[in-house]
Amino acid sequence: LLEEKKPQEAVALVRRWLKERPDDGTTRARFARLLNSLGIGDLAREEVERALVSNPDDALVVMICGDVMRYDAFGQRSEGNVFPRARAISCLRKALQKLPDHAWAQNQLADLLLRNDNGEFEHAWTQDVAEAVAFLTERLNKNEATDAMQGLLTQALINTGRHDELKALFVAHPGLTKSTTQEVASAVEVVTTGVDGLLERVSRIYEPQEKLKSMMMGYGVLTYLRRYEDGARVLKEFREDPAQTADLKQLRAFLEASYMGWRDV
Repeated sequence: LLEEKKPQEAVALVRRWLKERPDDGTTRARFARLLNSLGIGDLAREEVERALVSNPDDALVVMICGDVMRYDAFGQRSEGNVFPRARAISCLRKALQKLPDHAWAQNQLADLLLRNDNGEFEHAWTQDVAEAVAFLTERLNKNEATDAMQGLLTQALINTGRHDELKALFVAHPGLTKSTTQEVASAVEVVTTGVDGLLERVSRIYEPQEKLKSMMMGYGVLTYLRRYEDGARVLKEFREDPAQTADLKQLRAFLEASYMGWRDV
């Protein structure tokens, strides 16, 4: 029915099934996931909690609970959404006790530990972040970390200013940047070897559109690291470039205005 784009009929069918079999926790948990996908997150949470009452030790039910609780009342998951983070963490921890090698649950638990109740990544060094970093580092040292886990670990160390640990990590695992985005790899480069390499690459680009991309990437990396004066050096490079297009000039002016002190650098 879902493939035929008949979600209301699918919901009605499952409701009839559960009315006759109220203790079928596995089906109820799957029903909760369906409701969540339809944007009915508050009802999905109610259903998955009922499933846990029927099947408290079922690994699948517990894992679906952790999944559903990661979303807000409207079944949305994005930066800034409000969701029951503590409940989601509790469910995923319980699921991993039963299935300790489940990669999806491992990744989602680490992701949740690095977020606050509004879905945003933590920047302060908290107990949860420390647990996530220890958990991800252990997986990495055992060669069990997925690319997503490696990316989370790198981002956590950057966000929390644990740059010495980041340097040691990349010495022990030199191929780690392959699992990250270009921006994160550049951030790691700045943290581990300094900013000169990034700035030199920006200065060597002459084609206007490529220079625009390079400028945006360099600016984003340096502000992400809160290295505003180095970001000003990028802007200065463009201020002195006679080949700037109107778009580049407009962008440079906007970026300069976003940080008042940069005009005098």
